[in-house]
Amino acid sequence: MPKIKVLESIFGLDQEIQEAIHFIPVSDRYVIALSGGLDSIALAYFCIPHLKKYTSNIQIVHVNHGLSPNARMWAGFCEEFCLQLEIPCHVAKVDVICEGEGLEAAARKARYAVFEAYMKEGGVLLQGHHLNDQAETVLMRLCKGLGPESLKGIPKKRLISRGVLFRPWLDLPRELLESSVQAYQLAWVEDESNQDSYFERNYLRSEVFPLLKKRQPAIFQNLGRAAKKSQETSEFIYEWCDSQKDTFLSNYYADQFAIDIANLKTYSNKQQVFIVRFWLDLLGVRHPTEGSFQRIFDDLLSAGSDSKAEVCWQDNVLRVFDNTLFCFPISFKTETEFSFELFLPESAGQTLVKRLPHGRLTISLCASGQDISGDGKITYHKNTACYEMYCQIPKSLEPLTVRPRKGGDKVYLHAKHSASLKKLYQSNKILPWHRDKLPLLSSGSVLIGSLAGFIAKDFLCSDQQSGLKATSPQRVFYFCFELT
Repeated sequence: MPKIKVLESIFGLDQEIQEAIHFIPVSDRYVIALSGGLDSIALAYFCIPHLKKYTSNIQIVHVNHGLSPNARMWAGFCEEFCLQLEIPCHVAKVDVICEGEGLEAAARKARYAVFEAYMKEGGVLLQGHHLNDQAETVLMRLCKGLGPESLKGIPKKRLISRGVLFRPWLDLPRELLESSVQAYQLAWVEDESNQDSYFERNYLRSEVFPLLKKRQPAIFQNLGRAAKKSQETSEFIYEWCDSQKDTFLSNYYADQFAIDIANLKTYSNKQQVFIVRFWLDLLGVRHPTEGSFQRIFDDLLSAGSDSKAEVCWQDNVLRVFDNTLFCFPISFKTETEFSFELFLPESAGQTLVKRLPHGRLTISLCASGQDISGDGKITYHKNTACYEMYCQIPKSLEPLTVRPRKGGDKVYLHAKHSASLKKLYQSNKILPWHRDKLPLLSSGSVLIGSLAGFIAKDFLCSDQQSGLKATSPQRVFYFCFELT
């Protein structure tokens, strides 16, 4: 690499580039994504003099995906470039693993995982996407029939990890960046995969846009302007949905927001669509295909409260229970085995923690004289998806067995009368996909209780009275199960 002249200020740069740089959020720490391509070279070279006015905490990160035979050469190029800039260059080698997604999506996922690892609280991540990238993204999504949301394109600014992602060049055409980089005699690398028309973006770039530009010279600017207008509309819709969420959201359990279907149906059909999309965004869930999305309304929202209909996509499941729409991980549909023997803590204050496939079980022996909250039944904390109970267990029953439910399980809630665990779950509205994941405590054929809300009569701490004082002979234990 020829020796470069280190830029001391942005004075003298193209006016549009100067203005773009001045909009970068002020921070005391910056991370610059450097691929070695034209846009990222311009990003690092032109922006660093401006960033140094605010902080010396500037890091440049290059991600080596290992997908090209030139990957090591690109990494070396970036290291040498940063050496001349006197800015640390961090090269991260990643393994791109496709899990039901395309290669590009998998590489992007791996890349962002690296960027987020370098982010600190309040930091700013800078990326070099430009106007041409924006236009390509908008057209590519429209070609896939993704609907009006596709027009939003690439956001100029968004939250990421513990900071903010910002793209200063998003309103600038690539041609401007190229001419500016050439004026300062800077070199950059070209990814050979950019010439492969197999990839849709490359096909649009090399085959479609040249034709469109002949007919519409301002095609990039026009598509960029459409993206901005769409983002404004989307922000308005988001703000409206956010203002209505106390009406249609139901904190049925934990911080996993659910939708109250009865309240949802007070809105118009179009408003319901926006609300469901907003809800999925709140949950951080990627939207399903158009067909799957329509099934939410056709198969779920119109179904009865006891319907077992589901809409599944990727790692998510939507299902209705008790006239409420839920979203939960598809892993909850798989059978899990977690049967094991359990010896209880021997001393007061000692805590035992056991990991289960879908949660964490915590057990401690209560001290003599300790206040025991509750009324001898299970306490369920919706905000943390946590079940708590106190019960007394004689030493003679150890070791206990921790297991999932099985057919025919019964609990003696009264002296001589047993109750079906299945019916107890149903009457207490325990979510169906939770029932097989919640641990039961048993000793041989004796079922002590379920961490979903039921304790056998012989193991209650008191006669349903709160404020019991734990004493040593009782061997009162505290059990807590947190669903994860």
